[in-house]
Amino acid sequence: MAISLRCDGTVDRTQIDKIYVVAKVITKEGENELYFLGASEPKVGGANGVLQALKQACSNTLGPNGAQQILSRSTSLIVTDGASVNTGEKGGLWTLFRQEYRDSNSEQPLPLFNVWCAVHRSNLAWKSTSDIVPEVKTMFQVIISISTYFHSSGIRTRELKAVAEETKCPLLHLPKLFEVRWSEFSYALLNAVLVSWKVLVEYMKSSSDSECRGFLKFLLTEDNLLLLSFLADCLFVFKRYQKIFKAMTYARNTC
Repeated sequence: MAISLRCDGTVDRTQIDKIYVVAKVITKEGENELYFLGASEPKVGGANGVLQALKQACSNTLGPNGAQQILSRSTSLIVTDGASVNTGEKGGLWTLFRQEYRDSNSEQPLPLFNVWCAVHRSNLAWKSTSDIVPEVKTMFQVIISISTYFHSSGIRTRELKAVAEETKCPLLHLPKLFEVRWSEFSYALLNAVLVSWKVLVEYMKSSSDSECRGFLKFLLTEDNLLLLSFLADCLFVFKRYQKIFKAMTYARNTC
């Protein structure tokens, strides 16, 4: 009876662009169902590439006529993030999809609504905070450097694990920088540094590397530890907020 189409793109860890498509549908019995329609790689840049990938993802799952089914009169909503490739008034995905939607329906279709996902918007807020607030930006530069320091050498990683075994203190894996999922990465890194603080400090104290002296000074400064803890708490609450917001949005769409 009705289809709400959700489209999101990301770059995976092999540096391949992917467009993921999910459909929320209302059946003739009045029940709602959620279906993953597939993923596809854009072959060209811009909104045209995204639209073709969206249609290809649908066809991969629903068959050769999959894209036509999605462009049927039942589709009434398309949800994306706020990237300009989606929201551009002249050549964005919303505009191109609306044009194809109208061209594919000889009869008067349902009004097509465009929605900018609120969870994506909240992620942008956190990314802006990380870039604009000098103290936060500097802090992330340092702890990312600490993570990179160990990721660049297997010997250092083994030595760090040996320190953890010797001191019998907890050690969490330091995630590698992946800016596409900034909120997820930044919380994981903050949590790993705080939980592994004792092991990191002991390693830096015993190291003769000049780079470690700068890391050690940072880790032993009280104000830095307070900021690390505060941001970790904020991101923990932020993650809970996003989960609650998703649940509220799902419940609202179900009603």
